Amino acid sequence: MKGDLETMNLILAVVVFLCWTILVAVVSINWARRSKMRFSRRPTKFQSWLWQSNADGYDEGLFEIDYERYGQWVRASIAWMTAPQKVSTAFYNVQLLGLVDARVYGKNLSDYHNSDGWICDNNGVMLRERDMILVDLWLFGAYEFIRTVEERYRGNTDSGVHQAWLKIRETAEAFRRVRIPLAKSEPARGYESDGVSAPTGCGSNGFGWSVGKDTVILQRELSDKFLQMLQTVKPGLLMSPEEREAFKFKDKTD
Repeated sequence: MKGDLETMNLILAVVVFLCWTILVAVVSINWARRSKMRFSRRPTKFQSWLWQSNADGYDEGLFEIDYERYGQWVRASIAWMTAPQKVSTAFYNVQLLGLVDARVYGKNLSDYHNSDGWICDNNGVMLRERDMILVDLWLFGAYEFIRTVEERYRGNTDSGVHQAWLKIRETAEAFRRVRIPLAKSEPARGYESDGVSAPTGCGSNGFGWSVGKDTVILQRELSDKFLQMLQTVKPGLLMSPEEREAFKFKDKTD
C-alpha cells in the first residue's frame, strides 16, 4: 500500500512538472510572437523564423536593399575614415546614407502598385508612403553632410582645395534647390521662379521632387551626384600643403 502511494505521488509530480513546463513554453512563445522586436541589422535565421510566425512582427521588405549599390557607398566612405577632413564620423554617416539609398534607388511605381492596388507592408502601411518618408529624410541628411563640408573649406585659396570645393559646391547647389522648398516652403535663392512647391512623388523614373511647373529632380540623379562627389573629392584634396605636411609628420610619429 505504501509503495503504491509513493508511485502515485511520483506520477503526480511528473505530471505537474510536465504541465508546468508546457505552460511556461506556451507563455514564452506567445510573448515572443507578440513582441515586435526591432534589430539594427539583418535578422538571423532564428529571428526570421520567429517573426514570420507572427504577421505583425516581421516584414521582409525592410531588409530588401540593393547590396551592390550599398557596396559603392561603403567603398566611397573608406577615404573619409581618416582625420584630415576633421569629420571623424564622416565615413559612418556616408554608409548610413548609402544604406537608405540602396533601399530606394532604382525603385519605381511598379514596385509599389499592382493589379490589386497599392502594396502594403504587414502592418497595413503602403510601401510607397514608407519609402517616401525615407527619401525625404535621406535628402535632408545628405544635404547637411555636403553643406558642412562645403562651408568648412569655403574661401580656401589653395588651388587643390579650391578645385575640390568647386565639386562639393556644385553638388550642394543641386541638393539645395530641393531642400529649401521642401523644408522651408520657400524657393531656393536663385530659383524664385520655381515657386515653393516641392512635393515628393514616385513615377516610372523613381522618386523625385517637383520644383517647378515642368521641372522634376529625381532622387537617383541627386544620389549619383553625391556618390560621384565622394569618389572624386578625396579628403586629402581638401588640405593645404601645410596641412598635408603636418598630417604626414603626425602619421610617422604615431
